Amino acid sequence: MKRIIVLVIFLFLVTHCFAQTIRQENIPAVVLNSFQVKFPNAEDVSWKLEDGNYQVKYKVNSKPNEVTLDYKGGVLKHQQDLYANEIPKPVLQTIESKEPIFDIGDAKKTVENGQTLYEIVFRINGKRRFFWINEKAQLVKYRKELYDAEVPAPIMSFINSKYGPFERLNRAKYVEENGKVYYIVAGRAHVFLFDDKVNLLQHNQDLQESKIPVAIKQTIQESYKGYEITDADMVEKRGVATYTLRMRKSGKDIYVTFTPEGQILHTQ
Repeated sequence: MKRIIVLVIFLFLVTHCFAQTIRQENIPAVVLNSFQVKFPNAEDVSWKLEDGNYQVKYKVNSKPNEVTLDYKGGVLKHQQDLYANEIPKPVLQTIESKEPIFDIGDAKKTVENGQTLYEIVFRINGKRRFFWINEKAQLVKYRKELYDAEVPAPIMSFINSKYGPFERLNRAKYVEENGKVYYIVAGRAHVFLFDDKVNLLQHNQDLQESKIPVAIKQTIQESYKGYEITDADMVEKRGVATYTLRMRKSGKDIYVTFTPEGQILHTQ
């Protein structure tokens, strides 16, 4: 679990390290002209250069927008915040089929690779609802946060019988995507992914060192002498478990994934 957080932070830092802020007067004329023609009402404009593409943040009617342009000024991606009255009626009707009464909290429209996607977020009784809806008003993905009591009883029964009782869940979510239904349930050091038939699809566990299989510790003694274990995670997918350990030596971290029998699967 900690490894996932570390990787997310790393990717965030890498993105920002290689995204270079540049002044508008240094933008190639073809790119600048394209932007000004396509977005004539842009205000509060700022530019960054990343991987040869130009990322532009700006506002229209006080609403944030972001567009990515290639070196010829072509639009690769455009994301804009929307007012509620800017959301197409068919998109709202799709939302109403799930939530008849709601008050829009946040709305975005993203156009990329010729595809349009609306992302709508709002709260009901303190819990967030997320909708991803395409330009045809088809529901691409729907997610809602659950109270503990809303998690299906068979799921909690399965967890409690196999992993011990959870006094309190950290979070629980209901997800619909590609015509399938999933439940994400997290508590203590565990995260579970179930389908709607209570099949456990994936289980992630943040492990204490004492819970690492003996065979893995033996492999570490043989192949990674002098390394200190700083984090351990177990991932179980459809009954098959792997263990990923973060280890440190001389200030350098490595990640090694093992089978329960101590076989090394890969290192990074």
